[in-house]
Amino acid sequence: MTIETRKELEQARIALERRSPHVLAAFILSLIDAPNGIGNYVHMFAVADDPKAAADLLGGEIAFLRKGERDYDVRHRQGSAWVRRVDRTLDAIETALLPKDRGAAFHLLTSLVNNEPQISEHCHGDEFGAAAAFERARQLLKLAERVLSDPTATTALRFDSRWETSDESCGSPRRT
Repeated sequence: MTIETRKELEQARIALERRSPHVLAAFILSLIDAPNGIGNYVHMFAVADDPKAAADLLGGEIAFLRKGERDYDVRHRQGSAWVRRVDRTLDAIETALLPKDRGAAFHLLTSLVNNEPQISEHCHGDEFGAAAAFERARQLLKLAERVLSDPTATTALRFDSRWETSDESCGSPRRT
């Protein structure tokens, strides 16, 4: 599942260069809640032209690295990380596959929904997140079913509508 050879890396680079700036920005921002500092790294990349903001973010990251996490946070993160992985899978199906291969998207969404009990076992500590992810999966499955039955249907993807914001902070993804 990872890029392991220089050839795969070059193919990925070429494919990414073909994508629109809007699609790339949406993809990068979808990583904002990723674990292990990836979200902070994305945020750093976004504010790289503002040295003060970048320094503030890095200072916060260093303070977090120095302090570490509580045991509770580590245990809770494991379930939350699994839910985020389910969400990223749904994002990929919705944005990369559904517009191009509706049948494959339908098949994968059906498989995901049918395996909800087994997948949810790994989401311990974040039952709410798992329930929300699988509700989103069921909604996407309905959409895939609808676009399969109507060849003229489109799957308009609006990344911006997925995010709720309150004041100046970035909210969590809003799945509709």
